[in-house]
Amino acid sequence: EAWLAQDKVKAFLADRQKFIPAGWKRPEQVDDLVRMVHAGLHLPVELEKGERIDGLGTLPLHREVDFYMPWPDGGGQLPSGRWRVENGFLNGSMDFVFEHKDRVYFGDWKSNALGGYAPESIQRAVAASYEAQVRIYTLALCRAWGITDEGDYTKRFGGALYLFLRGFNGMGNGVGLFKPAWKSLTELEEKLKRLGDERARMPPEREEERVESTGKADKDDDDQDQDGPDAPDEEAA
Repeated sequence: EAWLAQDKVKAFLADRQKFIPAGWKRPEQVDDLVRMVHAGLHLPVELEKGERIDGLGTLPLHREVDFYMPWPDGGGQLPSGRWRVENGFLNGSMDFVFEHKDRVYFGDWKSNALGGYAPESIQRAVAASYEAQVRIYTLALCRAWGITDEGDYTKRFGGALYLFLRGFNGMGNGVGLFKPAWKSLTELEEKLKRLGDERARMPPEREEERVESTGKADKDDDDQDQDGPDAPDEEAA
């Protein structure tokens, strides 16, 4: 209640009312959303090797961190989310990035419901639906932070936090920390470079055909799904 009484919190929640779906306007539902926001900001989060932070709200977070990375044709099927590929580049956005004890982390809020929120359930959910997203975000963050080899990766990259707010209780449930193998990142980077080199050698007439077909595919994707199923996640947080 003391947290809710703060002017900045009142202003934040009032501003976010417009993002609450029409079906979530009942007082008890709004209370649930407020509880999730408070939990996400204030409950402790376990990191690797016994490290923990006493609430993400205690850290200076870089929010909505956009990135661009080369994504030539054939780069692979993108996972669900807010992605856009244009002129051979992928544009994505990480919910937040932070540094803790000389290591950089990124986080992703999830508001969707799972069958369970114990650590093993989170591991299965991320492996089934978000594994490609973890690799893409990790590679993008490593590039931005100048992490270029496995030793530096081990030392400076802390991991990817996936926080499922419906089950987050500060005692291990609802949160998972993931750190892809360095080899999986280099394999992805090498694949994208190879595809980019192949595109650079493409004859002009083939390039025109590629642009036309890619433009049509992008339009079809936009018509089917403007925001992607994960778009509300950060708004709920």
